[in-house]
Amino acid sequence: MTGYTFRVGFLLYNICCMNLWTSICKLGFASCKRNPGATEGINVLIEKKNLDDKWAYGFSCIEYTEFEKFGISVDPYSPGSLQAQFPANTNILYVDLASAELIGSSTDERSLPGMVLNIKKSITYMDQFGIKHWLKAAGRLSPEAVWNVQCKISLIISPTDILLDVIKVLKVWSYTPDGALLDMMRNAYDLLSRCGVTIPEVEDNEMYVNCGPPYLILLHPALGPLWEIISQKFVGGSIAKGSELQIEVAEFLWRNVQLDGSLVVLAENIVGSTKTNEIGEALLQYGRRCARCKLENVKVLNDGINWNSGDNSYWKHDMQRFEALKVILHGNAEFEARDVVIQGNYTFDVPDGHKLEITPGVSGLDIQLKPIEAELMDSGTWFWNYKTRGRHIELELIEI
Repeated sequence: MTGYTFRVGFLLYNICCMNLWTSICKLGFASCKRNPGATEGINVLIEKKNLDDKWAYGFSCIEYTEFEKFGISVDPYSPGSLQAQFPANTNILYVDLASAELIGSSTDERSLPGMVLNIKKSITYMDQFGIKHWLKAAGRLSPEAVWNVQCKISLIISPTDILLDVIKVLKVWSYTPDGALLDMMRNAYDLLSRCGVTIPEVEDNEMYVNCGPPYLILLHPALGPLWEIISQKFVGGSIAKGSELQIEVAEFLWRNVQLDGSLVVLAENIVGSTKTNEIGEALLQYGRRCARCKLENVKVLNDGINWNSGDNSYWKHDMQRFEALKVILHGNAEFEARDVVIQGNYTFDVPDGHKLEITPGVSGLDIQLKPIEAELMDSGTWFWNYKTRGRHIELELIEI
């Protein structure tokens, strides 16, 4: 990509700003003045020769991680640099939806954008043995802003104008926190439906903007993470509209549970417990002293979330509740409920090394808190045994 091409691109930007949007344009980028040293890409004109030896032109974005590749200086910002000549990419697009749908519905590689590997960041992580690694190079794949369309424009606007024009649209974009939450609810519906759980279907985005989500379901990834595994831990039952289900424990069984309200299960030892090694570092031992929860033939009824509260922030999971059933498991604590109706506002706080059982009583609930036997402290009183059968994983619940 030559400097000449860049300069022509800048000229065409200004032409497009005067003409704005025309009926022949398929895709455009909203741009603004680039701040010195910003870690954002720039919008440029792309020039390439097609298979028929004809030249094609279109606007695209060069990510800041690709500057060196295309001969753009990454030295300290200067007024005469190529970075200064071009507007910044705002990640806001103007799209002709009919053209985008035509390309997206194609069955070949035309529907796939290219990828850019961003390796500018360093991370700290802990490996499967609990050993911490500091400041290791890491990469992030992100789709290139290169689209197979015939005409592209760039609209240069001020940062203030961006928010004024698109704030309502952002509420239904999947790229926003609200959109991500709605995608999670759709995934939860797909997952639990295949488990035989009766659950209302998630409606369109506009319904979410006007009324909020139909329910809140947050399941810890360690329950699976494969859906094939999770679908053996959830069997039957129902979840009513307006309910809340939060499960933060891996060793879990849901069998014929009817939920109308809020059910929250929290655990300290979700996937295992920590043990200090000889140099004083805490290592996570998977599967050891896990918290556990079993619910069989249980009906949970309470007033749950106050959906009318203006202070609710659903994607932050920050809501006002009238009532809830909360189970808090410390250490390797266990909770079991069988053949009961739990109605109203309850919090069961189970201490480390104990098992809380709830069964039908003479007049209401029979609640028994018992210490876990010493020989079962590490393994628990039950566990899931994983077996492979061909390409499938089968779970068997083992009672000790």
